Amino acid sequence: MPVQKSNNSCSIMMETKRITAEQVFLGLLTVLLVLESVSFFIYPVAAFDSASQLNWLDQFPALVRSGIFYPHWLPRANWGFGSPSFYFYPPLTFWFATPLSFLSPSPYFLFQSVAAITTILSGIACYYFLRVHASKRISLIGSLIYISLPYRFVDLYLRNALGEHIAFIWFPLILLSIEWCLDSKITGRRATFRIITLSAFAWFGILLTNIPSSVIAIYFSMMFCFLRIRKLRTFWNLIPAFGGALLGALMSAAYLLPVEEISNTINLAHLWDVDNSPYAIIHALAKQEHLTYFSALWLTLATGVWIFVSLFRSYRKENDLVRKKQRFVWTAIVFFCVVIQIPYLLMPLWNALPLFSFIQFTWRWNIVIVIATVVYYVFDSAHNHRTINLWIFSGIFLCTIGFGLIYFFSNGGFSWQYVHSPVEKAEDYRQQNLLNAHLRQPRLEDSKNIPLVSFAQENIDGRKLSITDSSDEHIQFTASNISQTDEVIFHRLYFPSWKLHTISGEEIPVYSDSIGRINAMLPTGDHTYILQIETMKSEIIGKYISYITIAIFILLLFVTIFWRNPKAS
Repeated sequence: MPVQKSNNSCSIMMETKRITAEQVFLGLLTVLLVLESVSFFIYPVAAFDSASQLNWLDQFPALVRSGIFYPHWLPRANWGFGSPSFYFYPPLTFWFATPLSFLSPSPYFLFQSVAAITTILSGIACYYFLRVHASKRISLIGSLIYISLPYRFVDLYLRNALGEHIAFIWFPLILLSIEWCLDSKITGRRATFRIITLSAFAWFGILLTNIPSSVIAIYFSMMFCFLRIRKLRTFWNLIPAFGGALLGALMSAAYLLPVEEISNTINLAHLWDVDNSPYAIIHALAKQEHLTYFSALWLTLATGVWIFVSLFRSYRKENDLVRKKQRFVWTAIVFFCVVIQIPYLLMPLWNALPLFSFIQFTWRWNIVIVIATVVYYVFDSAHNHRTINLWIFSGIFLCTIGFGLIYFFSNGGFSWQYVHSPVEKAEDYRQQNLLNAHLRQPRLEDSKNIPLVSFAQENIDGRKLSITDSSDEHIQFTASNISQTDEVIFHRLYFPSWKLHTISGEEIPVYSDSIGRINAMLPTGDHTYILQIETMKSEIIGKYISYITIAIFILLLFVTIFWRNPKAS
């Protein structure tokens, strides 16, 4: 009896300890969620990507409201010189913001509102994916962890990377479509249509949201499928998911085909140019916002290492063969995601693998680590979650809260005010770099007041330029008294889609000057000219492909929703 009493006492103590750990874990998670809910509307939008994001949120919805459903050229960017941002950047984030812009056109309101809504949507998507593995309660907690991990804080608040933040909606849906394919209980034509529809929707969404995340999703899903299939014949079960992915890519053709045509203008040659001098590193770490940023990234990477070690240990101890296989899959994936973040050792690999350079930054693989962290929580919760892991999760939440408060108050805290200067002054540095026009900002700003068309040499008498018609994507003018070929400068940023013609249809070559403005050599004589953005063939073809495949998707969606099995009761 004394021995039994001692065992019972130990059991009671262990149970009390476990409950205490869970209470701390849930309490900190609740605090983090409350702070996050408030932060959507009071947190400074002043991080690395804020200039471009606010610029785009200001102009894209306004252009859609004016009747241009898919604007490519942003006319007010770069002090009125314009920007080809949406020839490169996916539009779905800003289509999503457009209905909200009827409530308020403020780009700050749009950023905060879109961030809040899409955070909730990503949690819902994660919940339905986790329901494949766990109960409703565990899946709900897992989905709340999914929206609260430190990399989500880095993406939204320390980078203001709205597109990558929204991409978290699509990863769980891609995984869910694959899990349905591999579930032997899900069979029949209706199930096949459902998988194709879900997969197409998820891939359509991620391709139109964020290109780096899309490339990660491609490699991640291939690894996941390869590791999950037990036998070669199991591969055929994945055909519906692959078919849906192909349909989603075709639905995105209106964006993808023009990007492919102009991809030669994208320069990633200096992506790995990093200043490794001790002074540069100390200077970066000494700045408060950089200290918070790098600390949060290190916390994310440390979380990935912890998840890898924990998954590996639990994989070795797992007795259930199905769970053992699943733990092995996620262990291998997390190991890859941690190792691939070593940039200097793996630079040759990044340059060799197709599309890898479009990921740009190695730490973006933390997207997958976020998903793996939630999956690990679910696996261990379903098998008597160990107390130590709850304490580690609590520590992660506590650090995230601390980083958030530090960054919030270092940027002015509650006294922070919106920047009221015109958004069009925000330098669209992404596309400047894409067009090999580094450090143009002060020189472009110095020439922002030049006319729409002007002569490069102004000291020659008799010549005359007269604007007869103009719009954001069109300038018509007359040049007279041109006695010899003469160079003119346009108040537009150069991009290959800009074409200059005489009124009779003769094309005049255009080119970029040293600061990115459109230049051209006008022939002698009096002529009327038209400078305008011309639609590329790939844009036309892409639109028709998108129209047809979206119609097919809608048909599949109706079939999936209204399909009825006559044998079912």
